[in-house]
Amino acid sequence: MQRKYIIGAAVSVVLMAAVFAGGYTLMKTKMNGGSGVQGTVSQQTASSQEVSAPAVDEKDIVEEVHLMSNSLIIAGDNQVWGEEEVNKENIEKVEKMLDQAAVNTKTKKLREIVARWKQGDFSQVVDDHNYVWHQLGGTVGRASGADEKAVSEAEARMKSAEQ
Repeated sequence: MQRKYIIGAAVSVVLMAAVFAGGYTLMKTKMNGGSGVQGTVSQQTASSQEVSAPAVDEKDIVEEVHLMSNSLIIAGDNQVWGEEEVNKENIEKVEKMLDQAAVNTKTKKLREIVARWKQGDFSQVVDDHNYVWHQLGGTVGRASGADEKAVSEAEARMKSAEQ
């Protein structure tokens, strides 16, 4: 009988350790950017300690632009995984993310894409999609053409957003 209690206690200790280890790993992953947004970083300066603005993971921006572009293209193999509507709110969300990201060739290209879309210019949407698709390591779902109906609807949404 006593052996049962010892085994039960040992199993309980192992389970609790696993739960704590899992929680620690999850917390560490989120703090290190696993949720897509990195935490603030303290930096020492000569006169005081400053906290930098949270940096946005570049991949998150690419994914947002990819999801929006998915709603405007026809994939050659009919493989489209996830869509977001191209509208003023989603474009402004991406612009805010870009404002928090490091400036480099990729973020400059993403800014050019959303700036064109904001003006209702989707003339390069196939190339735009394939650029972000490639950045994400795409192997299926390459755009072969624009969904003209979806593009017309997006153009109308962006035109009405300007007014």
